[in-house]
Amino acid sequence: MRYCDAPAADTAEPMEDRRAAQAATARHRARVQRLETLAAAAPRAYLVRVVLLALAGYGFLIGLLLLLLAAPLAIAWRVLVQGVRFEPQLAIVLLIAGAGIAALVRALWVRFEVPSGRLLAPDEAPVLQAEVERLRQATGAPPLAGIVIDTRLNAAAASLPRLLGLAGHRHYLVLGLPLLQLLDRDEAAAVIAHEFGHFGEQHGRLSGWLYRVRFTWYRAVDGLSRSGFLLSIPIARFYAWYAPLFDAWSFVLARAHEFRADAIAARVVDRDAMASALLRIEHGSGRLQSTLWPRVLARARVQSHPPAQLLAPLIDGLRAAPYPDPARLLAIAERDIDPDDTHPVLARRLEALGAPAVLRPRGEPAAMWLGDALEAVERALDQHWRTQLKTEWQALHAAGAHDRARFHALDALPERSADEAVEKARLFETIE
Repeated sequence: MRYCDAPAADTAEPMEDRRAAQAATARHRARVQRLETLAAAAPRAYLVRVVLLALAGYGFLIGLLLLLLAAPLAIAWRVLVQGVRFEPQLAIVLLIAGAGIAALVRALWVRFEVPSGRLLAPDEAPVLQAEVERLRQATGAPPLAGIVIDTRLNAAAASLPRLLGLAGHRHYLVLGLPLLQLLDRDEAAAVIAHEFGHFGEQHGRLSGWLYRVRFTWYRAVDGLSRSGFLLSIPIARFYAWYAPLFDAWSFVLARAHEFRADAIAARVVDRDAMASALLRIEHGSGRLQSTLWPRVLARARVQSHPPAQLLAPLIDGLRAAPYPDPARLLAIAERDIDPDDTHPVLARRLEALGAPAVLRPRGEPAAMWLGDALEAVERALDQHWRTQLKTEWQALHAAGAHDRARFHALDALPERSADEAVEKARLFETIE
């Protein structure tokens, strides 16, 4: 599914940066259109090229390792097989090669953390665990390492690679508590089935593998760039070039994989439930970013610390929202598409499902699956969110104090210039 994080405070964007971003967006769209045309013309050949490109990323690592092993193996052959005397200078060669191999292994041992949120214990929320397991088996997805509940209005399939995927992956299902509160059980089940589709179901292992590799390289580049080992520098530089290239070619397949995951959800759960979930998430995401989250941040101007409850008012606001006009919602989704997002626009996803743009009457929220764990999970997420938000909140509060002081100073002036009058009006609107 498509992530929806609570947005940060508004910041001014320089005109040069905006133009550069617009130019990059235009180039990206043109590139995607060209590759989509190429994939449509020869889908098998396109898939083979993407697979070969994916294997090239691993081939670079293996080739570098073999290069480092060449000297020790050659020395061992001459000494052990050919009977050549072991000279002291060979020890220096072995030492250098061994240091390089150790550095390579350490640099590749990038640690991928469990997704942020509340990791459920194996015996916690048994109803949710049972429902997730039922859907996992129905979709043919691999076993989970755990279920994480977070603060996002979305769900995600998180695959953490071992040794950059060479030793397999650990799979986590991430479910946002706002999502579980907004959707009913059938809608949430469809979303979970969609996420399991990303892990690669029985007839789509190759597609699922490519979907995971696509994100593995981005995580690897980030991890290697922060590594303190000298050998990590050329590796990071290679993947800084390689990852965008692989991203460009795999983008089309990743977008097609979204359609496949939607189809899996429709088959395993219900087509109309999946369509209704997509509509409800799209509407809730827009409301969260445009109204609910700015309303929470506005409290920072008069309150020095984040409120004890952050999730509850957001969830109440999401559930209290009036039903949207589907046609207007589709038009907004078409206009606001992120060109870097592999998720197709809402209208295309509904068309591919063959489902009408209709919101079903909402039933009992899927959060009831959490049972007795619901209160503890919400409390833990509130605490985690307050910790993450503390710095931004304090900055907003400090800015609010400055605005208030400036407003009172302007208000005390016997006469104000036109610019000062405009500033006073702006500050009044901001503060009040």
